[in-house]
Amino acid sequence: MEEYLKLLMPVAESLGLEIVDANLINKDLLELGLARLDFKPLNIDAVGEAAEAFGIAIDWAVGLDVGSAGAERMIEPENYSSLVDQYVLVKFKNPLLDADYVEGSVLSCTDETIVVAYRQKHALKNIEIPVENIAYLRLAVKL
Repeated sequence: MEEYLKLLMPVAESLGLEIVDANLINKDLLELGLARLDFKPLNIDAVGEAAEAFGIAIDWAVGLDVGSAGAERMIEPENYSSLVDQYVLVKFKNPLLDADYVEGSVLSCTDETIVVAYRQKHALKNIEIPVENIAYLRLAVKL
């Protein structure tokens, strides 16, 4: 599987994508979960374009099952700065404002803090979260 990923990673990056999940099944089917590098939603056309480019890159040596990695995937700390204007759920290590988590839109991000706009009943509020107090951060679906 590693030999395929070495060929596919640059192709994904050239399309503004990253391969988040990869599984080789029975040595003849490669399942790939994709996400956009800018953390925006991934549409079916982009998945189709990537699947075609991947097939060409590996000369169709194995079958490909290419899809989205999912709307609620975890985000690594080194990628937090790319989340401005994205809707997220942040779980705290230690409670802030008597809460264990917050769900809202990222307003800004530095190496030390993330500012999230969230709703409390009908009021729109902001919370500044120290990065060291983040247990995990994931994209969320706004309902």
